[in-house]
Amino acid sequence: AQSSFASYCVTPARSAVKVPRDVPLDQLGPLGCGIITGAGAILEAFRLRPGQSLAVFGVGSVGLAAIMAAKIAGAERIVAVDVDPARLALARELGASEIVSSGDRVGGALSEIEPYGFDLSFNTTSVPAVFDAALNCLAVEGTAGFVTRPRGDWTPNMNFLLSGRRLQGVLGGSAAPQLFIPLMINYWRQGRFPFDRLATSFDFEDIDAAWAECTAGSAIKPILRMSAA
Repeated sequence: AQSSFASYCVTPARSAVKVPRDVPLDQLGPLGCGIITGAGAILEAFRLRPGQSLAVFGVGSVGLAAIMAAKIAGAERIVAVDVDPARLALARELGASEIVSSGDRVGGALSEIEPYGFDLSFNTTSVPAVFDAALNCLAVEGTAGFVTRPRGDWTPNMNFLLSGRRLQGVLGGSAAPQLFIPLMINYWRQGRFPFDRLATSFDFEDIDAAWAECTAGSAIKPILRMSAA
């Protein structure tokens, strides 16, 4: 039984990423999921160019990573859209040029910011109405990226797609972890990608508190620390 259990604990070599010894290992876990998805979407899937504009819908770990990456890439305008004032404030600190509170007037607010539309939008939510907003805010030949399917029925507006606009699914940020995780660590060392600001650490025995804060949205990326026995 012991050998059988051990076989499940072995990480395949192709799934492991070598990182520098001097980085805080306990902080690196989130890089392999939400943060690589958000940053990779901007730098790898979209290949955002300097001077382009971006609207990010939902600023949890994926959206905030996208905002930090867009700032690195040289986006001229980065707009964060969310319902949570605290997360919008953090998005501003991490690189958003404007913030918009979600609601019925999102479309109008985005049009005031970019009258001719955004080059890119990035939807990290599963809300059908947000899929509409992320598509409707685009400029001609703009791209709307998304990371999960709509929760419920949703049909894209064909009139907008006929204007050369595109819908692009993003899987894992379209990034190779063995290359992209070291890149994110380098950006972090330079002070340009402070992903550690998204993390809140908990002792493993406080797992219930971690889950509660994650569910409430007060902890963006909970990290559980297990002490060696």
